[in-house]
Amino acid sequence: LPVIASDVPALLEKLDTGAGLTWRLEHGIDELASHIKTLLDDPHARVRMSPIARETALERYVWDSDWFSRTCLSG
Repeated sequence: LPVIASDVPALLEKLDTGAGLTWRLEHGIDELASHIKTLLDDPHARVRMSPIARETALERYVWDSDWFSRTCLSG
């Protein structure tokens, strides 16, 4: 699903592929509400962003917790 994230650098890197919308904290709650409304009202935006979000997540993040435990946490 598309993401709405604040402009914190750790979150911005998840949106650099077009997987969602950025909410700038200094713009307040009105901008967040506007982004929510955009995604509610614009099915084309959701359809466009959703596969990008999925592809980004699958490419960048570990989803196989068993593999992660065996490979990264074994001492």
